[in-house]
Amino acid sequence: MNVININFGDKVRVKNNELQITNDDIISLVPISEVEVLIIENPACSLSGAVNVLCIENNVPIIYCDSKRTPICVSTGYNTYYKQLERLKEQIKWSSIKKQKYFRKIIEQKINNQVNLLEHLEIKQVQIDKMKKLLENLNVENVDIIEANVAKIYFKALFGDDFIRHNDDEINYALNYGYAILRSKIKLKIVAKGLHPTLGVWHKSQFNNYNLSDDIIEVYRSMVDYVVYIYLIKDDKFTKDEKNFLQRTIFQKVLFEEKEYDFNISIDYFIDNMINFLNNSSNKITIPVLDCDLYEY
Repeated sequence: MNVININFGDKVRVKNNELQITNDDIISLVPISEVEVLIIENPACSLSGAVNVLCIENNVPIIYCDSKRTPICVSTGYNTYYKQLERLKEQIKWSSIKKQKYFRKIIEQKINNQVNLLEHLEIKQVQIDKMKKLLENLNVENVDIIEANVAKIYFKALFGDDFIRHNDDEINYALNYGYAILRSKIKLKIVAKGLHPTLGVWHKSQFNNYNLSDDIIEVYRSMVDYVVYIYLIKDDKFTKDEKNFLQRTIFQKVLFEEKEYDFNISIDYFIDNMINFLNNSSNKITIPVLDCDLYEY
């Protein structure tokens, strides 16, 4: 499977169920069955409407970036689940108490994944101990506060005391790029399960069309953080090579119930577990676990 990047001057058309990509009179043909994600890195390209339709019909997400290489949109299709209305009614009725309980477990595992990454990289034991101490006090009432305090310690431990998340710099560009790739796959899975991505478990901004995606991605974020630290921190330049490594995050292994699964499959199991718990079909909460030793780059 391939992650396809479309850059300045590229022309993309459809020919015989393949993507025909032209750049400087060089034509490449890629069967749609071999495309995992299509990334429009530069808006100054030419993309036919048939490309959008072909990708949507084959569940291939298209990520659109702005002129600063920041992902700003992910395309998905409708009608991928046969009982859409029934699933939507279930989602609307999810109990607030159960959603809080589930998201607390998500953040607990997110922090554990962050701690495990720092330990794997052998970074600043003092910061790791502080994160573990905060985690001990995590409950449904203070999830946002604990998560934010841990994030400050975590990102500065990874990228230096001067690093500020969401600043206009190469590291933040890379993080946003990597997260967008993960989010695109998560959003497709959400829609395929009949869920609406706007109706989150915890995130509920009226300006965010992907609240549920942003709930689920929390567990997986340190997969991107690992790549950015390993391949970008040394020269502080977000180049094509770093993009290639970030694109490979969706091909890594993840632990679910102590078994190894591809990232894509782990999302399926994760969402199924969430649905069963919130629909009162099961009392078991199982969250994916990240293991740096499983990564292959």
